Amino acid sequence: MIRLSRLTTALWALASVACAQGNLDIVDLKATAPSPYAPANAEILGRVAQARGSSTPVKVLVDFGDQQSAEASVGSDGHFSVPHVYQSAGTFNVVVKAMPDNAGPLPAPPAMGPQATTEGTATVSLAVGQPVGGLTVTCLACTEGGACTTQACGSQSGVIMTFRADATGGIGSLHYRWNFGDGETADGQVVTHEFPDEGQYVVTVTATDSISSAISTTVQVELDGLLPVDVYIESNTTTGSAPFTANVTLGVSGEGPLRLFVNWGDSSTSSFENLSSGDQLDEEHTFTVPGQYTVTANAVDRLNRTQSTTLVFNVNN
Repeated sequence: MIRLSRLTTALWALASVACAQGNLDIVDLKATAPSPYAPANAEILGRVAQARGSSTPVKVLVDFGDQQSAEASVGSDGHFSVPHVYQSAGTFNVVVKAMPDNAGPLPAPPAMGPQATTEGTATVSLAVGQPVGGLTVTCLACTEGGACTTQACGSQSGVIMTFRADATGGIGSLHYRWNFGDGETADGQVVTHEFPDEGQYVVTVTATDSISSAISTTVQVELDGLLPVDVYIESNTTTGSAPFTANVTLGVSGEGPLRLFVNWGDSSTSSFENLSSGDQLDEEHTFTVPGQYTVTANAVDRLNRTQSTTLVFNVNN
């Protein structure tokens, strides 16, 4: 009886040592999340490979990298899947440790042989971001009077405006796309736009990150102070004998700087640049040949709006 008992104990110990010397390797480890934005429903997947011939029950301990952890059993095929919800954004190092799943510790191996590890450890990283949010628009500059407001850039009398958009969150760099409500668009965090005419415009900006998250907001722009373009020609005398020198007064108004082009009707022209609204010019022009001459003055403002007028001179022999 004594010999049988010692033999049985020896065989059990050898079997335990064989199990202990079978390494547990974690392979195909990955962390996935259908959405990369917090709160992210993630899943830690992998497989535990045992030494050939070993069928020790195995479990995994998962440290999710956010001060949370979990324990899960490994299936008979070695696969495991552990769900976890990441509530905040960040890059998390997930550590998975595989170990025998038994009621107590394995017997220590004999001192005459090296001890093989019974645990396997692997790590994987998972990046979680916040959706794009907190989008705001600020009016930085406004020409032709009227200080910018941060509320709606409204009731401004200027027609050239500079806007800045700011958003939070997102993964990677943010891209800003503007629609100014007048058929024009632009890209960039800070943009300058020239509105073509007075009226109300709904400006829309959309912030998009490098993956898929996007947010939009709008501001209303009211332009109610545009000056109309106007031009006039005056002369005390429009009739005379050749050679006839006409004394002409030209005037312009509108959104400056303005340009003025004069066609004297005799193949000669004049042009004037950088005029201000209300400027008046006194010019002389000599008609050397008898005839009827239609003088045309054309004014162009900085928005490329135009207005023209004419004055007829009769030159006799």
